[in-house]
Amino acid sequence: MAIDVARDQAGVEMALRELCEEDFAFSRVRRNFEQSDGENRDHILSSLPNRLLSPGYYKWASYVRWLDERIKAGMHFARLTDAEMEGLVALARARGGFEYAHPTCACGAYQETRFATKCHACGLEFHRNGGR
Repeated sequence: MAIDVARDQAGVEMALRELCEEDFAFSRVRRNFEQSDGENRDHILSSLPNRLLSPGYYKWASYVRWLDERIKAGMHFARLTDAEMEGLVALARARGGFEYAHPTCACGAYQETRFATKCHACGLEFHRNGGR
């Protein structure tokens, strides 16, 4: 029996969170990737986080992200399905979890962890009391 991934909200949210983590990890190695040859590119790609779910989850999660981008750009959809609406809710939760784990610096760069003491992008030192 096949799983209807669009209706597995926990799985969709997990896939969305993994895509956020994947995007973040790739953003950290993008310059090296673009400047390297085939063998080094394979090594760089192998250092990225592994996906834990079946490909259908990531396909649906990518569609939900596509849909969200269009809505934010002002595109109007006459009707969204329940699964699409639930996917958008899962996306909001996944982004919130990602942003909690990787807060941004004043320069806009996401940090490796929320416990970072200094921004990896601009070098700004963060205050220990939780403020920046």
